[in-house]
Amino acid sequence: MAEEAEIQKFMHIMDQMHPVREFSKIDATKAGIGAVMRFLDESGQSVTAGEISDGIHVSTARVAVLLRKMEAKGLIIRKSHDRDARITMVCLTEDGEKIIRKMHQRMQKNVERMIDQIGAERLETAFTVMQEIRGILESDCE
Repeated sequence: MAEEAEIQKFMHIMDQMHPVREFSKIDATKAGIGAVMRFLDESGQSVTAGEISDGIHVSTARVAVLLRKMEAKGLIIRKSHDRDARITMVCLTEDGEKIIRKMHQRMQKNVERMIDQIGAERLETAFTVMQEIRGILESDCE
């Protein structure tokens, strides 16, 4: 059983790190335009809004909002399905593909910096611990 001093010590560390704010940034990114772009890129083909919704685990209403924003920015194209005009298909534009490539490059550079500065073994341990923490916190919500 954890001692009160240990609990207070880690609560102080967590308060200084602001993990809730940092994790919420990650969650917002996962459920945003970046997540849709990654899904479209990984699918390698045109998909429906419903497939995007299922793939990134957000509501179809949220996907509709994201797609409107993305279309206004020239990141995606919506077109009718070849065999069923009632179905709208979504795919990345050339600009969207360029941006997703830049996102991949930026992520690779960030991971490279983390490995170089922290070390692969320590980084893997940190991610394993974060997954365990997430599991503990998620089980508390049930």
